Amino acid sequence: MRIGIQTWGSTGDIRPMIALAGGLSAAGHDVTVVATSVDDLDYRPLARSLGVACTMVPEHPRCDIRGLLLKFGGSRNELKLFRVLLAEILYPFVEEMHRAATALVARSDLVIGHFAVHPLKAAAAKARKPHVAVCYWPGLVPTAARAPFPLPSLGRTLNRLAWGVFNRILNRGMLRELALAWTREGLAPPASVIPGAWFSDSLNLLAASPLLWPAPPEWGDLYRVCGAFDIPAEAEPEAVPPALDEFLAAGDPPVFMSFGSSQLLAPERDIALMLEAARLAGVRAIIHTNLPEHPPGPRDGRLYFVGRAPHRHLFPRCAAIVLHGGAGTTHAVARSGRPAVVVGFSQEQTSWGAELCRLGAACPPLRRRTVTPAQLAARLRDVLGSPALLRRAEEVGQKLRQEDGVAAAVRIIEDACPIMLPRVA
Repeated sequence: MRIGIQTWGSTGDIRPMIALAGGLSAAGHDVTVVATSVDDLDYRPLARSLGVACTMVPEHPRCDIRGLLLKFGGSRNELKLFRVLLAEILYPFVEEMHRAATALVARSDLVIGHFAVHPLKAAAAKARKPHVAVCYWPGLVPTAARAPFPLPSLGRTLNRLAWGVFNRILNRGMLRELALAWTREGLAPPASVIPGAWFSDSLNLLAASPLLWPAPPEWGDLYRVCGAFDIPAEAEPEAVPPALDEFLAAGDPPVFMSFGSSQLLAPERDIALMLEAARLAGVRAIIHTNLPEHPPGPRDGRLYFVGRAPHRHLFPRCAAIVLHGGAGTTHAVARSGRPAVVVGFSQEQTSWGAELCRLGAACPPLRRRTVTPAQLAARLRDVLGSPALLRRAEEVGQKLRQEDGVAAAVRIIEDACPIMLPRVA
């Protein structure tokens, strides 16, 4: 089967889609990927290593994400910040993405898109080709089983009402811009952002662990929680650098500390926060750095600064992980079997922290805007001093290491083909 995949975003959005493409290619399908990288990275070599053709559209977006975060990131209105980001790092590329989507649909039997790549859904509708959407946060999918995060469950009736309010706010802020992709094709525009513009009418893959986010029965076969999409280890034979390996072997297991992409917002403040929290907690620490005044390398025997870190090999050798709660990093931490302290910037990130806490693999999440070094140090002491939490984190890790989200997604797609594509046996 000829399958086209179109994705957009940062590395946490694009790498999982390339992993899915690799799984589909290994299953015998002819797969083409079109990627729009807002962090201006070239994913063609990674795709080639998995036997997949990849095109970057545009070649160099040159988005100033840090500048945007510095200008608007202080806003407490997350929807406003999200709209600003879309206006700066998605909408300017929609025309090129639309042309690429039209060509991709023309050569494919089936197309799969990152949920935010709405031009692909419109192009598929115009050509009457089946469309599958991929989303990394199940918290975006309405359900009577729970209210929109961060609201607690209010009961099924009130949960539905809360989702109605959430959707009206989303529609008022975004639907007009997204609907242009349909009117351009001469089609009736969608009635809503969710599910109309962002999700598939046939099949949606939620690339999250069912242990972290169990699917409510009402989702049925339309929304399938299938597990995280990970690049195979053999495609990226990363290893812990020798100097870091020496640091790990020279003392007690350290705490790994990083706020991921949100660290672009205030790197000086964040590194100062992590340094002071490590000192107050009395732990050795590996700290993610994006500042020239803190270049990668060891410091004083108790600290080590890293840029890009091989999570797969590094996390299991740490005592605990401090993270921002991004979907990909959350799954990597859970898979490692190490306990977590989540310091979330957005509601999505905090929700992942809440799920880890529900499983007993983390303490309650902290908010990045208000956290202090003393609070973070106290959470670290709580985590490291709890045998029950350490034991439960390892139990969660053992279960997640048995999951294969890509393989599950490939099976789901192939099982759905006779319905979406009657000619496919």
